[in-house]
Amino acid sequence: MKPQQQSMTSAWTNAGQGVTQVMARCEAAKSSGFLDLQDCNLMYITDAIYLVLKEYEITKCSLKGNDLKKFPKKMVIRLPELEVLNLEGNKIDEIADEIVGWKDTMKGINLAKNQIKTVPDTFLELHNLVLLDLSGNGIEDIDAEKFFKAFPNLKQVNLHDNPLSAAKKKALTDKCPKGVTLRLE
Repeated sequence: MKPQQQSMTSAWTNAGQGVTQVMARCEAAKSSGFLDLQDCNLMYITDAIYLVLKEYEITKCSLKGNDLKKFPKKMVIRLPELEVLNLEGNKIDEIADEIVGWKDTMKGINLAKNQIKTVPDTFLELHNLVLLDLSGNGIEDIDAEKFFKAFPNLKQVNLHDNPLSAAKKKALTDKCPKGVTLRLE
């Protein structure tokens, strides 16, 4: 076999193993309620995943360490009962407005180490958030008062490694309610 043919055969074998791994994890999620697609080299969430999980309640999902460039909008509709979402370490540059679909269920979201520059107003409608990690992004501006008013149940927020000015950090520190752990450094 020529080197080029070996390379193609290897790529197809790896792709097949990847699909098998994703489907096995979907099957496991049916009984656990936790969809763990961490480090699966996903560039998008295929409809097949949602079809396999149709009729099952998924409350936790990890998509950490993939190659997602866009927030998985369909996930809000297809997994409406989601409470915890981990999207750390992808290439997502904006939070889709569709996230408001989880305003009654979402309790924890990790969007660390992405390329997010702004926090949209629709995100501030996730009133039941307890844990929020937006560290390691490109966020320069957050309205501290509006931010903390939006999340009355918040216990922990991580904003470190964002290009927030000293004045913005001070405002966040000053407006941070008692009982909330705020990490800026």
